[in-house]
Amino acid sequence: MSEPVPGFSRNIADSVGLKCRLVDDLYETYGNVLSSALPLGYHLALEKQLLSENDTLLFIGAGSGLTFACSLYKA
Repeated sequence: MSEPVPGFSRNIADSVGLKCRLVDDLYETYGNVLSSALPLGYHLALEKQLLSENDTLLFIGAGSGLTFACSLYKA
């Protein structure tokens, strides 16, 4: 089983050179939320009014080994 580590989201963003307004690290607040991380992150961004019309969001999910996925979403 893979376990997230604090700062993982920021490390990913920095390593690929993303210039973004927000990188939310859910692990630091909620612990390991597993497959709920992506919809929870989106919900929290909406709740905090952090998104504007036509914003582009990059969702990244990563697990142990070569388990990963990403998608772009236009708000």
